[in-house]
Amino acid sequence: MSIIERLKALIKKLWALEFIRFLCVGGFNTAFNWALFALLWWVLKPEASLLTAAQVSALRFVGAHYYAVVTWIAWFFTVPVSTYTMRRFVFKRGGSYFQQVLRAYGVYLPAQLISSGVLIFCVQVLKLHPLLGQLVAVCFSTVVSYIGNKFFTFRSSFS
Repeated sequence: MSIIERLKALIKKLWALEFIRFLCVGGFNTAFNWALFALLWWVLKPEASLLTAAQVSALRFVGAHYYAVVTWIAWFFTVPVSTYTMRRFVFKRGGSYFQQVLRAYGVYLPAQLISSGVLIFCVQVLKLHPLLGQLVAVCFSTVVSYIGNKFFTFRSSFS
């Protein structure tokens, strides 16, 4: 057996493991989320920073922490994409995509809350750039997402 054939066999064997598929597909989903976050951060930063001069304190808070608002916007648009890729490549489940997306929002919400807290901590306390803070924050939500998707979003039956 040649090295190429052994490598193909190893990749096939690894791809058969659900957690390995989760990590690969999750890596794609993470890159998609981070790219959307970066794009929105870049586009919205000038306008959002103007809010720091607003009379309403809530708007001033948004202006000062616009990156936290941007992460929620990116999250909202990323969940359906993530649900599709997890459904198709990781958990290989049929069923109602719409119901799975709704369940995924429920699974990803705690992970997003944790991620948001980590992001704010990274930017405010550790003084990291928001784009770097977002990368750090994603690490904290990976395990929660896997467990929630496996045992709730893509559970075989709901009886």
